[in-house]
Amino acid sequence: MDESVGTRASVADTYNGRRLPSCTVPTHKNLAVTQQKQLRWNDVYHRLVPVTKGANSMIVARSCDVNYDMIERLNNISGLRENNSNRPHTSPDAHVELMKLYPLLTSRRDGPERSLERAKTCLDNLAKPRRRKYPNPNDKLSHDIGDHLRSLHSVRGTEDPALLDAGRIRKLRKLLRKQPFERTRDDNESIYENIKHFVTITSQMREHELKKLCYVMALEAFRECGTTVFGNNGLHLVLKGCVIPSSFPYLKMKDDPLEDFNRQPTPVNQTLSYAISVGECFGTLFPVVGRDINTRVLTVMTAVSHCEFVKIACRDFQTIIADLSLKEINSKVAALQFCNQFKLWPRMSMNKIAELVDWLEFPANKVLVYEGSVAPMMGFIKEGKCFILKTVAAKHKMPNGRRVKRLKQVVMGELGPGQSFGEISVLAGEPVHCTIVTATRSTIAAVFPDKVKELDPITRSLLLQSSKETYANITEADIHDECVAQELLKEWNDYKHGVVVSTINYCGIQPGYGKWANNAATDDIPAISI
Repeated sequence: MDESVGTRASVADTYNGRRLPSCTVPTHKNLAVTQQKQLRWNDVYHRLVPVTKGANSMIVARSCDVNYDMIERLNNISGLRENNSNRPHTSPDAHVELMKLYPLLTSRRDGPERSLERAKTCLDNLAKPRRRKYPNPNDKLSHDIGDHLRSLHSVRGTEDPALLDAGRIRKLRKLLRKQPFERTRDDNESIYENIKHFVTITSQMREHELKKLCYVMALEAFRECGTTVFGNNGLHLVLKGCVIPSSFPYLKMKDDPLEDFNRQPTPVNQTLSYAISVGECFGTLFPVVGRDINTRVLTVMTAVSHCEFVKIACRDFQTIIADLSLKEINSKVAALQFCNQFKLWPRMSMNKIAELVDWLEFPANKVLVYEGSVAPMMGFIKEGKCFILKTVAAKHKMPNGRRVKRLKQVVMGELGPGQSFGEISVLAGEPVHCTIVTATRSTIAAVFPDKVKELDPITRSLLLQSSKETYANITEADIHDECVAQELLKEWNDYKHGVVVSTINYCGIQPGYGKWANNAATDDIPAISI
């Protein structure tokens, strides 16, 4: 080997009773290492990468320089093992010193001082104990197993309502900086997911109305302190800054009495000590009748500069409510026109009935009307299917063979989409002649008796003339014949089922039991003839 390779110093073979790896300290620019052992140097700091070529392992520098002063310092460590001397082992102190100085063998190109500082930082970080990545300052000793199960699957998020609201407000500010025509569908859905948690807004409208309003919500910003903001033209949610109400009350809800906002003179906030902060609302969705838009009622004044609000304009709210109401009326009219009795009705009378309709959904096996009682509603089936049941006194065979008379309900027919029930019972107050039970999940347009009273006499008489009783002309003989036919069909099905079961279980043979479980041979199984 060339003399320019330099000398080699090896660490001790043992230290505190453990076998230590051998390493070679390079002393020249060629950086050759031993041929007998292939080193794999620690690449924690991404300084050196060993590349094996042939019998030698060449060390390639990666954006770093060799510190030759440190090589000289490593060679001068006293106590290292020497091959041609009386020192066969490295002393423990020399080994510890070598391990401390070895990471400093190379230095970054940004200077030896910076490299030394980075190396010390890495060593300090490795010496620190590991902790959870996202500690929760609100964590306490919990005896709820759910808290510990959530921590096993993922990092538990904060449950502080104030922090959650602050995160939602940050998202709203980011999304609402776009104009309504610039926002995508995902942006509007994200706005809804964040704004639905503010009770002051959600308590005044339904879910589908709030979703539509997310498409027209706008962000209002005021850069100067002391600016007047009128609240009689819309509902405002404070996203940044704070405002001081000019009069009380500063918020009008849906059911608030109008007298509180028409007092003369308008109550003025004299102290200016109360402030509306982030996350609170002022203004209204229902303008005060008899007041101008720029009235002092519901007016506030910015207390700091750079205030931002979410504004839901009264005009946009009323427009969306009118559009949704029109669509709902049209859907109800379409459901009524699907029924045969309403196909020739005029549109004006249909609209009057549609305004009284409530959509109801029922699961299967739900009793809607009981036989012999007044119907609780008029029902027009849009989706699903219902059974018509009639009660009859039939003979029932007891287990001992004795026959006794019992009341039994017989399925006499079905009602599907486009059919109705209960009109005569609700209008005339008469009991129904059958029981109606849902066979599947059903959607029904229902009109309740208290709303029927709101109809004018002409519409009531027209509805009475167009309706007919459900299965009112069925005789006892028809019910008895249907009951006998269903009993015979049931007995025949039970007989067929019994024959199949007895055939399968012939001689006690059943899959998984008896001879089948013992892996009996095919010849041992008797032949079955059907």
